[in-house]
Amino acid sequence: FKENQDKKSVPISFEEVFVKSKNAEFWVNAGNYRTKKELLAMNAIYEKLDVYQKGKIFGMNKRRRGMANDIFESGAVRADLVLRDYVKIFHPEILPKDTLVYMQELK
Repeated sequence: FKENQDKKSVPISFEEVFVKSKNAEFWVNAGNYRTKKELLAMNAIYEKLDVYQKGKIFGMNKRRRGMANDIFESGAVRADLVLRDYVKIFHPEILPKDTLVYMQELK
């Protein structure tokens, strides 16, 4: 999505995501799902994505209780912790001893 210069969210079709995500290593913010199985229950076509087969998928679910999710509460005022999660996901060598706060890898 390098060609996208917008500074806001841009809706795109699943077909476009499917084509453009061929080399994706990560899928972050994959909702409140705790497992890949839960993710597929929402939409079985996700299994056809390369990132589902070979990559790492992270949901914003580590601090979820029922339908409440703390990333939308404390994460709003602790952007440092949200950012740290992204650093830990994309560059784990920078924070080798840290653990994810809000995000969790789906297995």
